[in-house]
Amino acid sequence: MRSAVGTGILAICALLVPLDVRAEPFEVPVTIATSGTFHCIEWGPCFSGNRTNQITFDTPAGTATVTFTGLTTTYLATNEEQRRVALGHFTVTMTPGFTFPVNLANPELSIFQFRLRESGREVIRWEFGPGGGTTLFQQVGDYNFDVAPDADPSPWAGVAFESKPPTLAANATTELQADISLVPEPTTIVLIGTGLVGSAIARRRRGKARAEDRAAG
Repeated sequence: MRSAVGTGILAICALLVPLDVRAEPFEVPVTIATSGTFHCIEWGPCFSGNRTNQITFDTPAGTATVTFTGLTTTYLATNEEQRRVALGHFTVTMTPGFTFPVNLANPELSIFQFRLRESGREVIRWEFGPGGGTTLFQQVGDYNFDVAPDADPSPWAGVAFESKPPTLAANATTELQADISLVPEPTTIVLIGTGLVGSAIARRRRGKARAEDRAAG
């Protein structure tokens, strides 16, 4: 029973940490430099430009080009709120009547992979599909990654990026976006958690003492 109570209290601590630390406004700059490349996948349709930032599908129905353009910029991350920022953008151009070819194994599967890098480090690996139409969706992959800020973020560990899966539409430019926020240091979580656990133990002892006094009276 005591073990279960302790585990529950620690879980609550982890949830309450951002609220506690948010009492003191804090802001740090974070500079990002993004780039991206497209990659062939098994049973995916053939295209030119494999492992580059621009690929071209050439079919009897026409052609389509998908390009990713990264950026280098500095944002301010704060502990008070999440902020929506840009990571780059996708541009899709296609001729009239073109539709993306399908995955040869299953038309519902993805047709190519995209890898996002930040300062040369791969942070996202997505697959887009399905083919058969003029729009592609992000179907497989993770969303979150972290970046070290430009200044000492203490008492925060760093900056978390929560990316938003894009939809690639015909003859349109789509911005790749993410919400950024500061992440508490593990030591901060432990200290706050220890304080809450101590308070809980003290409350239990006081409650037990009052119960014993009532029983004695």
